Amino acid sequence: MFHKLLHKFNPEPFDISGSRIRFGEQVEGQFKGIEYFNINHSNTDSLFRVVPNKYRENFCLTLMKINTIIPPHTDTGILVTINFYIETSNCITQFYKFKGEPKKYQIENQKEGFIFDENDLEPAGSFIAEQYDAWVLDVSQPHSVKPLGNITERLGLSLATNTYNYDDVCNMLYETGNL
Repeated sequence: MFHKLLHKFNPEPFDISGSRIRFGEQVEGQFKGIEYFNINHSNTDSLFRVVPNKYRENFCLTLMKINTIIPPHTDTGILVTINFYIETSNCITQFYKFKGEPKKYQIENQKEGFIFDENDLEPAGSFIAEQYDAWVLDVSQPHSVKPLGNITERLGLSLATNTYNYDDVCNMLYETGNL
């Protein structure tokens, strides 16, 4: 479901080169939700090195920005992500299991993933990331992001794949000595 990588990372400079996709809504003229940005990173190898070279072509590196509560959901377009947290905004990432057949719906841009009613779920583990932590997440499983106080902006570099499942990616991370 999730696992913390053994080592913290040192963020290196990057430039945002445009929005890739976002999920959320406009609230009083401001976007609230989660947005992924394409980035130009001078040394992508510093993050990609957690994955063996032969698998790297099936991973994509983006910047993730979250500025509100993210309800229980499964992701669209990716199965697994390795998040390198830059700013955590003191949030808890909660994973869930289904109690039965859940109520689900989709919002704009959500094609494969769904949002779920929390009443149809039971907690199945959680973590609180600290600045410069790296975590591998099975985002095909329901999960949410909730602030423990006021959320400002949560930032992380997301190394994601829609090719490999969670066990595959964990095995890669063991191979590179990161789990």
